Amino acid sequence: MKYKYCAVIEKNNAEGCYLVDFPDIDGCFTEGDTLDEAMEMAEDVLNLMLVDKEEEHEAIPPASLPEKIALKEGQFLAVINADTTAYREMNYGNVNETNYLNSIPGMSESLIRGKETPIEDCLSEDEVLW
Repeated sequence: MKYKYCAVIEKNNAEGCYLVDFPDIDGCFTEGDTLDEAMEMAEDVLNLMLVDKEEEHEAIPPASLPEKIALKEGQFLAVINADTTAYREMNYGNVNETNYLNSIPGMSESLIRGKETPIEDCLSEDEVLW
């Protein structure tokens, strides 16, 4: 999916970096040493948060219109684009949850039969990371 969200950016003079916050998405913020780095980090964190929301089947909040976002002195807006399909392919390859689960011995059969088998029951002891 493709999205566009406004990011609020401000220079943190005390630390010499740029802070980025997405007011429409709770917990979506980042920073960069330069404005260019902050913009790159903003695109990355926005994609990451939206991919997570899609995978968890959470509602994607609507993007606010720029004129509806209140800015404090020293802040400015930037429109950041996100493409979660391209982000997944670039960062995870051609992987989706079903392909991953089907690659685990015993899990494919559980999915077909509709059984709720805990994933750790399908993995050997050395494969369980938690």
